[in-house]
Amino acid sequence: TRKQTVWASAVDDYENFEPGSNDDQSWTHTLLSGQANDIQWLVSEKALLCGSTGDEWVISSSKEDGIITPTNVRARRHSGNGSDDIAPILIDDATVFVQRGGSVVRKMSYSFEADGYNTADLTLLAEHITGDGIVSMALQSQPEQVIWAVTRDGRLIGLTLDEGQDVVGWHRHSTGTTDQFEDVTVRKVKGQDDQIWVVVKRTIN
Repeated sequence: TRKQTVWASAVDDYENFEPGSNDDQSWTHTLLSGQANDIQWLVSEKALLCGSTGDEWVISSSKEDGIITPTNVRARRHSGNGSDDIAPILIDDATVFVQRGGSVVRKMSYSFEADGYNTADLTLLAEHITGDGIVSMALQSQPEQVIWAVTRDGRLIGLTLDEGQDVVGWHRHSTGTTDQFEDVTVRKVKGQDDQIWVVVKRTIN
């Protein structure tokens, strides 16, 4: 019933949510957005990034470079795009997430110039690529950095992302039949390239 609240356990005691005022005790914080926006995901980055159905927040200590404690926590709204209920992907110093509705993919990263987080639209030049919306994402790191995604209409798409080389390119993939992709994940294997695994709905005979 309190879908805008974050609960954090005591340090090294993950089932202990007994409130207190010591630095190692649990804490609770409610996002004061003025709207009923449910939290969809949390990501641990330089701060605790939080995506809700209506906006994106940064939860941190009220002191610069401090740690979050029961008496030292604040939440600041950084964008109003809204997030979908899909696990985001952490790439280097950025978080890639799906905007509410599933059709737009955004990259949330810190900007020193703005002294805050920006949420750039990665689908701006390829709005058609996500079709009816994304339902699943996974990150391939080797040999290239590619974000794989499955759409609601059963397509497999990928985003090759290398901003150091100014590479941001979307691509579609097919089995050449009427197969419908349902999910995707990436398996990390020591000493080998990453393996992309998919769940496919296939009709035989």
